[in-house]
Amino acid sequence: MKKFRKQDSEKYFEEKKPVRLVDTQEYMEMIRALLEDGQEVSMIVTGNSMRPFLKHGRDKICMKKTDRKLRKGDIVFYRRENGQYVMHRILKCGDQSYTLLGDGQIVPESGIRQEQIFARITKVQVRGKWIGSENFRWRFFEHIWIRFCGIRKLGFSFSSKVQNLKKSSKEIHNETVRAAEKWKDGIFQEIFDDWKWILHYSVRYRWTIFFYTFLGMVSTSLGLLSSIAGKYLIDIVTGYQMNKAGMIFGVMAGSFAVSLILNGGISRIMVKLNTNISNDIRADLFEQILDVSWLELSKYQNGDMLSRFNQDIETVGSNAVSWLPAVVIAFYHFLATFLVLFYYDKVMAGIALGSAPFVVLMSQFMMKKQRDCQKKVREMSSRMMTFEAETFYNMDMIKSLGISLHCSTCLKKLQEQYKKITLDYNLFSIKTKAVLSVVGMAIQFTAFGYCLFRLWTHAITYGTMTLFLQQRNSLSGAFQNLVSIIPSFLNSSVSAHRLRELTELPKEIHSMQNQKDLFLTKGGLEVRLENVTFSYTKGKQVFRESDFCACPGEIVALVGTSGEGKTTLLRLILGLIEPDTGKAILKAQDKTEQKLNADTRVCFSYVPQGNTLLAGSIAENLSIAKEGASREEMKTALEMACAWEFVKKLPEGLETKLGERGKGLSEGQSQRIAIARALLRNAPVILLDEATSALDEETEKKLLKNILEKAPEKTCIVTTHRPGVLRLCRRVYRVEDGKIAEQKQDFSGQSDCRTVRHRNFSG
Repeated sequence: MKKFRKQDSEKYFEEKKPVRLVDTQEYMEMIRALLEDGQEVSMIVTGNSMRPFLKHGRDKICMKKTDRKLRKGDIVFYRRENGQYVMHRILKCGDQSYTLLGDGQIVPESGIRQEQIFARITKVQVRGKWIGSENFRWRFFEHIWIRFCGIRKLGFSFSSKVQNLKKSSKEIHNETVRAAEKWKDGIFQEIFDDWKWILHYSVRYRWTIFFYTFLGMVSTSLGLLSSIAGKYLIDIVTGYQMNKAGMIFGVMAGSFAVSLILNGGISRIMVKLNTNISNDIRADLFEQILDVSWLELSKYQNGDMLSRFNQDIETVGSNAVSWLPAVVIAFYHFLATFLVLFYYDKVMAGIALGSAPFVVLMSQFMMKKQRDCQKKVREMSSRMMTFEAETFYNMDMIKSLGISLHCSTCLKKLQEQYKKITLDYNLFSIKTKAVLSVVGMAIQFTAFGYCLFRLWTHAITYGTMTLFLQQRNSLSGAFQNLVSIIPSFLNSSVSAHRLRELTELPKEIHSMQNQKDLFLTKGGLEVRLENVTFSYTKGKQVFRESDFCACPGEIVALVGTSGEGKTTLLRLILGLIEPDTGKAILKAQDKTEQKLNADTRVCFSYVPQGNTLLAGSIAENLSIAKEGASREEMKTALEMACAWEFVKKLPEGLETKLGERGKGLSEGQSQRIAIARALLRNAPVILLDEATSALDEETEKKLLKNILEKAPEKTCIVTTHRPGVLRLCRRVYRVEDGKIAEQKQDFSGQSDCRTVRHRNFSG
């Protein structure tokens, strides 16, 4: 049985002493007796049926006998058929009965007769302050809250979940630790690292970005000022204020003019910053990629690299500047608008913020999902670009094989995959935007209803209502701007992550010594590999425990079937890859040794397989090897490569323009230009990887003779399958079955290969 102290009814127990305990039935009979005598009775609220209007144990009510016809929204005390006394609000008035519902309930109670109701609540004490029917809180629950029975369930469910989140201090500490670990290991840490990388470029232009942000905040302030001025103009028109009309109109016109100028300046600054940062990122990334280990870089396809280097850099560059100022400006706009609303009406400011908790709760899910979708879109875009680049690069082969239709079919399949990924991402975006829009619409209707209510009660003017609705929309727009920044934020994070993958690849090994000393060494350089073992992947050796030697004044050949490792050996010599075991060195005539690495590459002139000429003039292609080379030096190199005879016959000679991959020249002519470029570099060691495969035997022999006669101290290493080249070699190495072994047979049919150093080349 419930028990109450007598002071629960103040007026009654002022006259009745001493204090004693009574049961509920006796207590309520005392209350009814006082009410029948025409007295007002106050008592402490017990139970939660009237929450959130009244709180159990804290608030009080004051009631009296019903003295007028009851209406919808009245709070009444009544007795149920089972004898229980209850306080509820009238939801519906019928001819013979009433339907009642507590403010904290979702199921109404109908069939309550007039004789069951014995009191009406006239005022309540909330947090120590008495309020009545003229108070806004009272009117809100009487006229508005009662109409939203359908959405109470959702609100009470959310409130229940919030209450369940209250934990002990120890539990909160444990949750914090776990959240910190999740941050460290999870998606947020990745995003943080990506943006840390982006912002180290932005900080170079921090003062310009600061100025840009300041202009944006000034423009926002002027917009707010114009809105407030508009409020007063409306009040003037409706007759509430008639003074200072000219000044207010001047403020509005001035704000508009200054905003127009500022917006132009902001746009100009933004374009300049975007361009500068994109160029900075592209230049830095280009330099870093050039220094990446060849073995690591070879894992990426050209199309993927181009996609990252263009699309991802543009994405990062456009947001590296705009994102942070956009956040600051949007937040300032949001905060300033909120403060304006708060100044005029605290409740309106609270309503305008209604969607914020929902967006915060959704943010983690949205960020992870959007990031995953963006990553898939980027990867698929890279695959398409790779396919397109390879197709255009091999157009001759595609046409000759008649597989154009096959290539078109493959592209369409890739496009279908790209379409599916894009549409899946689009569907997710539509769903998230729809959810946010529904929440925003609910807040908008709530704000509109509140404004109408305040206008109906003459608490605000028409100008204030216009300001409320305008700034509510502005606040919603500012908040939507903050939300819309999330996709671009995540998009930039994905692009930055893809770029960081390239910058974080292992770099080439550099020695601390000055390799130019080796380059200038007299007497040439010896290339030596001792007991070398190498494999691209663990367990699959290309060659093992092998030796190789090439000395100055020699032409040394590498032979073997395709795929045995000849080109791999050249990569070892160039320092593009490192042996797993053994020693790979350059040895000078004074016995100085240097391990082969990225820096020893200065000692080599390399002509790889295939066409390596670039779009541009012949002179431009040659000057790549030696910047600032004179025309006479170019001519000498072309003569050694047996190329000057056809170059001088071209209409523009050295200035003849070539297309991509030397288009405009034959394969043999392109090879000779490439060899001339290597000779112009004048490095101690020349590497020719099938570089004479398109030459006739006579031209090939003349070219090699020129190298030995005009550059007798150079070391020349060639890979070839042609017997004509082998007859000119000092020594020949065969790469076969994982070994590099020196050949000793006589290619001419007369003598051992080791005796041909001073062979007569005349015939």
